[in-house]
Amino acid sequence: MRSMSALTHSISRVLTYVKEAPMLKLTACLIFDFIGCMSYLLPFLGEAFDLQFAPIFAVFLQFMFGSWVVSLIGFLEELLPGTDFIPTATIAYCLENMESQRSIAEFLGIRRRNTARTHAS
Repeated sequence: MRSMSALTHSISRVLTYVKEAPMLKLTACLIFDFIGCMSYLLPFLGEAFDLQFAPIFAVFLQFMFGSWVVSLIGFLEELLPGTDFIPTATIAYCLENMESQRSIAEFLGIRRRNTARTHAS
């Protein structure tokens, strides 16, 4: 039981690091969107895979962007047939990081990543 707690803590630390590093976060978003699209490669097993992947994808989106709206959109996108091609995580990343899309991001509840850095003198 203790090793499971250590594993969970390690995974949490890695995900937090990825969340704070813009290029790693974008890469993680692209990977999750790609995994979501892979169900098209498995004609009959794909929908069963989507049932398993949808909650994982929703938790990933919630952790990365802090938005229940985006999490729900991602969850539904994985469950609804024919919508797997939508790159929900990558779109959320762009909304979070593009100043011109700030009002949409705020409407969706996407928390802006803290870009200010403190420098010690």
